[in-house]
Amino acid sequence: MALRVVTQPTSEPIELDEAKLYLRVDTDADDAMITALIVAAREYCQGYQNRAYITQTLEITMDHFPGHLHPFPMYGFAFPYHRHRRHHNEIRLLMPPIQSVVSISYTDHTGKTTTLDPSTYVVDTDSEPGRVVPAHGTWWPTDCLQPVNGVRIRYVAGYGDIDAVPKSVKQAMMMLIAHWYENREAVVVSGYRPSVGAEIDFAVRALLSMERVMPT
Repeated sequence: MALRVVTQPTSEPIELDEAKLYLRVDTDADDAMITALIVAAREYCQGYQNRAYITQTLEITMDHFPGHLHPFPMYGFAFPYHRHRRHHNEIRLLMPPIQSVVSISYTDHTGKTTTLDPSTYVVDTDSEPGRVVPAHGTWWPTDCLQPVNGVRIRYVAGYGDIDAVPKSVKQAMMMLIAHWYENREAVVVSGYRPSVGAEIDFAVRALLSMERVMPT
């Protein structure tokens, strides 16, 4: 399974002026660097929490639908060894919270791409990570798919706008931005006393761990 960002968020969880106020910077000389630090802090926090913050469009690609399939290209179909129960047919949507699914499509071994009717699947936006499962009485397609990335699921994820991002995330980002702004190089931990870098790392992870989505 691979994940990529189709549409980047239109803003960052922290605005430049907000970061400069926290840093007590009143000039424009370091605006470019502070802006870059905001992006880096957001990428770090999102990566650690496995979450999307500002609304963005993501796409997951998989080689096949859930269930072990044995392909028969010469016959143009794929035969399932056995059918799983419904919850074993779920596809997990990474980087919650999930807002909606835009489309689910698959490409067969001939190169033909088909988009599934939304009525044939159910989207669970309450669970974290989100899930999508076949609707009652339906199953995922059993067509013989192309060898790799035969299934594509495009969806919208994120809390919403800037105001919807949790305060704990913003505080963690601010701490990282301030630390990186004051320390342009890596801080070394020496002796038995934790350095400022180690203390910041502990504080940031403590804030982010409260809502961290553990990868499965």
